[in-house]
Amino acid sequence: MRGLERYIEKHGRHFTSKLAVTVTGGKWDSSRIERDAQKQVYYNVTGSTLGDMVYLMDLMYDRLYPLGEYTPNRGLKMMLSWVGDFKKTEVPFSIWLTFMTSDNVEFDFTPYI
Repeated sequence: MRGLERYIEKHGRHFTSKLAVTVTGGKWDSSRIERDAQKQVYYNVTGSTLGDMVYLMDLMYDRLYPLGEYTPNRGLKMMLSWVGDFKKTEVPFSIWLTFMTSDNVEFDFTPYI
């Protein structure tokens, strides 16, 4: 994957908002997620970025929607529980990277550095 090492050097194993919007297809409004999250009580012990939160909302949607259990509020609460779990530091980015690698998808990180 082109530019991956430089991306990680600059941003760590976290999504920038721009990268998250790209990989989720732009279906999540980052400003709304940020606004809705600020209305909740949570602790960001993972150092998650807004981009991580956008990706996690998408991941929660994909996990819950097929079960018919997804609501934006429920997805937000699940996303914030990840953000508040120290053991899940850098996990969202690693999950996505694993999906990309296992599907043999080449991705160019240089526009996001």
